[in-house]
Amino acid sequence: MGLAEDYIACDAMALADLVRQRQVSPAEVVEVAITRLEQVEPKLAGMAAWTLASSTYV
Repeated sequence: MGLAEDYIACDAMALADLVRQRQVSPAEVVEVAITRLEQVEPKLAGMAAWTLASSTYV
């Protein structure tokens, strides 16, 4: 199972555990979240437009 499948199957606490155990980095979780948001964005009708712009600042 890859991170994308883990992300969909996990709640926030489980994702935090993966980061805490250094199985994934916070940046990886954010990238997967953005990818997933882009997949479901048409159903959200524009919600992603303002959130994606601020999520990638490092």
